[in-house]
Amino acid sequence: MEQPKSNISPTTIGVIAAICCFVVLSVSYFFLIGRGYIMGDTADNKEIVLEDTDYLTDEDYECLEEEFAEDTILSTPGDYPQASERLLTEADVQLPKAELRKMRNEIFARYGYIFKSQDLKEWFGSKPWYNGRYSDVNHMLTDIERKNVEFIKKHE
Repeated sequence: MEQPKSNISPTTIGVIAAICCFVVLSVSYFFLIGRGYIMGDTADNKEIVLEDTDYLTDEDYECLEEEFAEDTILSTPGDYPQASERLLTEADVQLPKAELRKMRNEIFARYGYIFKSQDLKEWFGSKPWYNGRYSDVNHMLTDIERKNVEFIKKHE
């Protein structure tokens, strides 16, 4: 039994297959860049390979620190990143009660807590990193953050 002939030429099939491969590879590449598995070539990517560091003076190190300090983006947003990064000390909480309240609530704000009090809604609403989405974020807090919330409460 004879099979019917296709109206699509082999060249057209090859072109369609090439386009599909290109699309799949492009999407995969951008997905991997977005996830951080591949570093794109952007101006923000700065890598210094220093060989023979014995020849750098203290002044050279200071210059390098200044150059890269300006471009450093904090991984933890807000005015009090330490409240999410490490256990707070007595010195950290030597602040007015209003500031302690902001420090404590900033921990929740980082996770997108939707505040009920108007002053906190306005305060965190003015922050570019804040995005209120959840009515409860307690289950998202790290052990350090839970301990710091209690520690700050004791000083408020």
